[in-house]
Amino acid sequence: MKIWSMCDVSSSYLCSLQVYLGKEGDLAEQQQGARVVRDLATSMYGFDRNITTDNFFTSHALAKFLLRQNLTLLGTCLSEFFCCLVYDPSGVEPQESHE
Repeated sequence: MKIWSMCDVSSSYLCSLQVYLGKEGDLAEQQQGARVVRDLATSMYGFDRNITTDNFFTSHALAKFLLRQNLTLLGTCLSEFFCCLVYDPSGVEPQESHE
């Protein structure tokens, strides 16, 4: 059993949680980390907040999705993948930078 949680960094207040009891069926879930972040962050959509994660949860697709929800993502990435989204608060689509 795992408990996924989203907490406020300054107050340590628990904002949302999800209990994970293991995979359902024979197939492992694809993009589980991104799905967990999307589920937990639903109540934050539109509130101009930042979400910080480790590399299990971080993905380029998730960062782009959260930007459309008026949220930013800060997270570690695996060393073989590096991609940066440059956030422009004017509402212009994010520019991608690969190194």
